[in-house]
Amino acid sequence: MSSPDKDLGIIAVLLQRLNSERLPFMLELRKKVDSGERLSDGDIHYLHQALTDARDANLQPLIERHPEYRSLVGSLFSLYRQVVDRALANESRVVEAGR
Repeated sequence: MSSPDKDLGIIAVLLQRLNSERLPFMLELRKKVDSGERLSDGDIHYLHQALTDARDANLQPLIERHPEYRSLVGSLFSLYRQVVDRALANESRVVEAGR
């Protein structure tokens, strides 16, 4: 399989996983933290695993070859950051209330 064909196959798999798994779960997590809830251990594990998967996939070369996906990747990382930041704020609020 040539590199362009291989890239397209990888991109197709990543987009399918994004649409069927990652994005729906992340949007649910955002709703959860936006309503002031704390993340469960399972939620935190999911976030950690998703970020580990992204790191291990070494997507940078793929994105460099296909800059049309750069904005999408940036938006996804922004969503992850929003969820993590809000979750930390929620945790801080709970800790402060417990003092």
